Amino acid sequence: MDLIMRFVCLIFAVVFFSIGVGCSSPKSPPAPQEVQWRNLSSYYGYLQEDTVWQGKVLLDDDLIVPSGRTLTIRAGTVVFIRPSRSTKIEPEWLSSHTELQVRGTLRVEGTRSKPVYFLPAEEPVNGDAAWSGLLFDRGAQGHVSHAVISAAEAGVTLTDASPIIEDSRFERCRYGAVFQGEGSRSLVRGNRFEQGESGLFFWWGARPRLEDNVIASNEEEGLFIDETSAPEFRGNQVWNNGIGVVSIRSDFAAEEIELEGNVISHRVFSTPGEHL
Repeated sequence: MDLIMRFVCLIFAVVFFSIGVGCSSPKSPPAPQEVQWRNLSSYYGYLQEDTVWQGKVLLDDDLIVPSGRTLTIRAGTVVFIRPSRSTKIEPEWLSSHTELQVRGTLRVEGTRSKPVYFLPAEEPVNGDAAWSGLLFDRGAQGHVSHAVISAAEAGVTLTDASPIIEDSRFERCRYGAVFQGEGSRSLVRGNRFEQGESGLFFWWGARPRLEDNVIASNEEEGLFIDETSAPEFRGNQVWNNGIGVVSIRSDFAAEEIELEGNVISHRVFSTPGEHL
């Protein structure tokens, strides 16, 4: 009898174990974005004190670096940006996309061997921008060196601000860079602006100095210069764009720039709005 009972119990245990294993579902692996974002320090709102970023960090929503504050990003840092199409603080933000807006000081301390990456945490849909890019507002200061900025509305926008931008790469941005206002007198040196919709835009009296940059493989114009702006060019290459240069200045001298492989070399319009 004991032998029979033991046999019955054994059969019952095997059946129960099999049912349990068959009905239980293994834990789903986390989504790729969760793997990237997990345990990352995240930032948004107003920077309350001087701050240093290093390693991997998450720009979780719009962030302002206010006047009197400094954000330093160390070499080798990867900044993931969570895309957003809604603003959190009104009316401070210039765009509905996630922003890093600088009114104080931004130092991006990348090196040739350890650049600083700004990457969308999710790939944009249908070629849309994933974030707004770096925004330097009136009087903001900074130095951006050896950065890689991807999939932004504008890789960098300077509004009456003059940080140094050098040795960086701006790729798959709608606009590589936008300079606007007479206070935009940056030194922009040794950068690449490529594979976007357009390269560099100069508005409202901007006067930056551009040296040894490459503006290449953009769908539309490599450079757009309005009638009030007078950027200085030295050693820049504008290659393989839809149009090399569009200028509203009748005195624009195309020989200041190395134009090669553009579908249309350059167009000069004598009156504002003629290009529209």
